[in-house]
Parts: sequence; C-alpha cells; structure tokens
Amino acid sequence: MINTLIEFLKKKPGYLKKSPEQLLLRFNKIGIDVEYEDCKLALAEARLLKKEKNKKQIDDVIIKTAPEGFVIKSKWQSASGEWLMSLKPEVSEEEDNVVNYSEIFSEIVKSEISTKDIPPVTSSNNLDLKVWMSDKHIGSIGSQDNIYNAKEFSKRMNKVLYHIYDLVSNYGAFKTITIADLGDALDGMDSLTVSRTHKLKQNMNNIEAFEVYFREHKIFFDNLFNSGAAEKYQMWEVTNANHDGDFGYVCKRALMAYVEGVYPDVSVVNFPDFIGSIEHEDIHYVLSHGKDKENRFKGFPLFPNPQTESFIEAFLKRKSIPRNARIRMIKGDLHQYCIAPCKNIECYKTVPSMMGTTDWILTNFEMTNAGTAYEILNLDTGIISESIINL
Repeated sequence: MINTLIEFLKKKPGYLKKSPEQLLLRFNKIGIDVEYEDCKLALAEARLLKKEKNKKQIDDVIIKTAPEGFVIKSKWQSASGEWLMSLKPEVSEEEDNVVNYSEIFSEIVKSEISTKDIPPVTSSNNLDLKVWMSDKHIGSIGSQDNIYNAKEFSKRMNKVLYHIYDLVSNYGAFKTITIADLGDALDGMDSLTVSRTHKLKQNMNNIEAFEVYFREHKIFFDNLFNSGAAEKYQMWEVTNANHDGDFGYVCKRALMAYVEGVYPDVSVVNFPDFIGSIEHEDIHYVLSHGKDKENRFKGFPLFPNPQTESFIEAFLKRKSIPRNARIRMIKGDLHQYCIAPCKNIECYKTVPSMMGTTDWILTNFEMTNAGTAYEILNLDTGIISESIINL
C-alpha cells in the first residue's frame, strides 16, 4: 500500500504539501482504505525522493552549464520548473587580496602623463588664499531661473579661476593657494541621493557626470598650477556628503590621484569623515559638508544652536585641539553664505553653492544665489578678509 501511495504522490506532487490527515481523507473519499501511518510514511519517502531528484537536477545543470573559471553564486527554480543560476569568477587564494586602487590609479596616471614641474614663484606678499567650493551638484538641471548643465558648470569654474587671477593682479602671487571642496560635487548616483529615496531631476547619467567632473577640474587645476599664482598649492577634498556619497568619493579620488601623480609638489588631503580638521598657518580648520552619507540625523544648521556648539566642542576635545587655538569651521550643504558666531571658536562659516538653486529649493527655501567663498589671510598680522565670488 505504501508503494501505491508513493506512486500517487509522484504523479500528484501537489499533495506533498498536504498533511497525513489530508492525504488519508483524500483516499477515503475515493474508496481506498489506507492507514494514517501509511500516509505519514509515504509522504516522508516521497518528499525525500523529490529532494534527491532536485539535487541531481541541480548537479546536472552545474556540470553542464558552469563554465571553467566560474563558480555558482546562487541558484533557483523558475515557475516552469527549470533550474537557473548566477555565476561569479572563481578567485584563487593568491588573488583574493585587498587591492589598493588609489595606488594603481596613481601609477596609471604617472605612466601615461609625465610629471610636471610647477613654475617656481617667489611671492611678492605674505598672503595666503583659500577658496571654498561646495555643492557643485554636477548633473542637476538647476531651476527655471538657473539653467545648469555641463556648459554652464564649465563657465562657473572658469569664472572662479579668473577671479583668482584678478586677486593675483591686485595682491601679487600668494604664498599658498588652497582649493577646498566641501562636498556634493555631484548631484547623486542614478538620479538618487544616498538615501535612495529622494528622486532627483538630472540631465546627465553617471558616466556623463563623472566625465564632466573630471574634465573640468583637470582643466581648472592644470591652468592654476601652471599660472604662477602662488609659491605652493593645496587641494582639500571632503568626500563624505549626503547627495553624492560614495559616488562623489570615487570621482574625487580619481581627481586626487591625477593631481598626486602629475603634480607631486601639491599637497592633497582627503577628508573622508563627516567632520575633519587640519592645521595650516597656525589655524585649525574644521571641515564638514554639513550632512553625511549615513549616520547624521540632522545637518549642521545655518546658525549654530547649543547642540551644535556642544558637538563641535566634543570633536575638538577628541582631536586634542587646545581651547586657546585659533579655530575656524567651514561647511557647505545649505546653499547659502553665512558667517555666524559660535562658542569657543573664531568662525562658523557656511559657504554658498556653485550650482545655486533648484525648483525644489526655490519652492521650499526661496532663491539661493550661486557662488563660492574665499578668504585671504595676512600672515604678518593674522587678519583674515572674507568675500564671495558671485556666479
């Protein structure tokens, strides 16, 4: 009787999902007298046979279809019963090591483009220039009052460059020029922010956005470093922001690798955390985009509240930056220019966006003008003059 039940279950595999009681009821209805224990044993045996058959089918598929050098990543059965799978390359233990892609990229750059010597310059003054760029949002379409595309971005980068040249005409060559980018250089990957929930209106795909970013910055830095505008140059890059996230990190690391490979005398500094610090000319600069890619619940506000002041104070303590040090906090994110007082530090500055406004910003916050900020430090007096470049 058990063999009869097993044959029935082979022909009617749907009953393998039934309980022994349901199988017993089914046979009693059609006039076949069976015992409960027979139904229980037949179900167990039939299920085991089906499992072994499925395993053999999977093995057959693997043997027949997995090409040499690949292993099965996952496998599943379609609604029609066909077994499908995805493959991945087979990696040997020697190849399965951590790869330093930054080092590889730098070597590629060095091998393809000869290292360039920056023209020697003796500064005619004792001034230090820092240019604060932020929120370029390459790929964004801007707004009805702010048409933004690759051509417009190129114009704005050139405008910043020529303003630096104008400053050199007025003051002479600087001791040091620092170009700092405070994050969200790209609008977002796949027309989405890092959260993957905020849909963005964009006029470039990922590849186009990268190409525009890399090309325009390469032109900018090639011209600046060969202009004789300063004795020394620095490049500071914040690579943790809420719009471009890891996409921005990858694009910026490519640019940094280019500069490091072609212009080894330029100081290149990466700031991969939500907030970071660096000391230059006896001033501690605290840099942040204002929001991060993952953990920050709320961004830094335009005017620091007590919670923000406590957060900054705790950061300074953790980094062992003395309370009597000269400290300036510089951030982006809010697409506005503002210098506000902040407890225990000299300056709390929000710099404008090079993109300016979008329809979303226009609707929620009104117009924000495109621009970038800069400051000139007199190394003799310690006095800083601050201004913006309207774009």
